Order: sequence, then structure tokens, then C-alpha cells
Amino acid sequence: MKIIILVEDLKAGGRLKNEHGLSLYIEKDDKKYLLDVGKSDVFIKNAKKLGVDISDIDAVFISHNHYDHIGGLKAFFKVNYKAKVYLKEDAKNQYYAKEHGIIIKISGEKKIYSKYLDRFVFVKENFKLNDIYILSDIMSDEAFFCQDKRLLKKQDEKYVSDDFSHEMFIGIKEKGKIHVLSSCSHRGIVNILKTVEKRIKIPIGMVIAGLHMSAKGGKAINCSEDYFSSVMLELEKMQSDKIYTCHCTGLFAFKKLKKQLGDKIEYIKTGETIII
Repeated sequence: MKIIILVEDLKAGGRLKNEHGLSLYIEKDDKKYLLDVGKSDVFIKNAKKLGVDISDIDAVFISHNHYDHIGGLKAFFKVNYKAKVYLKEDAKNQYYAKEHGIIIKISGEKKIYSKYLDRFVFVKENFKLNDIYILSDIMSDEAFFCQDKRLLKKQDEKYVSDDFSHEMFIGIKEKGKIHVLSSCSHRGIVNILKTVEKRIKIPIGMVIAGLHMSAKGGKAINCSEDYFSSVMLELEKMQSDKIYTCHCTGLFAFKKLKKQLGDKIEYIKTGETIII
């Protein structure tokens, strides 16, 4: 199995472009997949430079309805005419953030669902496609939910805290292990990994995950030190081969994690490849 980071907030170098967003190309057996599509068409431009044919993608998984993960869908549909797009049922709703006292919409274009209705597969809780498990966490310990209080949804005409019911992650079975890919882990990477342990009773291998700890452009953390420490300790205890983090984790949080977890964790950037 091969995974290429088509776009991420940072880049490894060269002529690729980076943006605040995430898109991963996954090649397994004779199938080709995407997890998320960034916020624009940058992932398509980078894919071309990396030798990845977006028109040949078999399926797309959208982790949640935030613009930096779903915004590139319009561009994707212009070059790919066959792939189904899998996402949570609740992703059809609209989501918001409160920035400097102003509430702004941060979800994708609502009309895209009606325009390309035949391309979407809406998942309620879980779904299996070949050796890929599309999952929602069942270990919903709110103590491990991300602490970003800016994120909102609309309920009965009021803005309330987003419970991230529109979020999903995937597990890929390969070489006797389950490899976990979770783009932002708003409901908590600890909950996600414990869900995998309970639902799929084979060892966890590699983990690729944004941990949603970034603040001030990655120069600070958006959570308390107690929360950070509890997540770090749980990751230290969990049995996994390697953790690759990115995007919403932020470099400040990554460096703190790296001090404790050492070689168990690395940061991945635009253009890098992981082989399993």
C-alpha cells in the first residue's frame, strides 16, 4: 500500500504547492482512493506533478464538512467522472466558526450535493468498501474531544457547539494490521483509536492523523496543558507502529509530542510518500 500526501499545510520542498488543507492519495491492490480534497484544486495540480492521475481515482472519502477538506470537490468532479464520494449523512448540514466575535460559514457548498447527487454515498455510522472501513467513533469520551470552542453548528436557529457528528475516519486492512487515517480527529484521536481496537480486533499499525491542537498558525496549542498531557500519555500507551501527524496538529504541538514520543511520531508534509 502506498500513500502520497497530495496537499498539506507545509511542503517537503520542490515545485509542489501547499495550502491549509489536506488530501491523501491511497493506492491499495488495484484500487486508487483519496481521503479529502483540500480546499481548492491544488491537490490536482500536485497530483499531476507526482504522477497521480486523478481521473483514475475509484473512490473518495471526505472526513468532515469543513472547507479545507471538501472545498476541492468541484474541481475533482470536473476531471473525474466515475468515483463515488463517501461521507457522513450529517455532512449535508452547514457548519460555522466564531472568529473575532463574527460567525462565518466554514463548510463546503451546499448545492454541490444536489448537482452531483448520483456521486455521493451518505454513511450513517459505518461502511466497508473492499479492505477499507469507514468508521465513526463509538468511544465518545468528551474529555478527549478537541478543545477548539470556535467551531459551531446551527440547531433550532441557534449556533451551538459542533459535536462533529459529520466526522468520520477510515481504517485500511493491510498485512494483518489495521492502519488508521483520521484527518482532524475533532472527537479525539484517543476515542478513534479505542473505537478501532473495539470494532476491529486486529492490531493497529500505522496512524495518520491531524490532532486539531493548532493555534496561531501552528505557533501555539488550542487546548489546555492537562488535555495535551492526557492525550500524549494515551498515545504513549497505545500499541501502534508509527504515528504520522499533520495539518491541524501544528508544529508547536508536534514538537511537544516529539519530545515525549520520540521516533514513534513524525510530521508529514506535501509531497511525501508512505509505503506499507
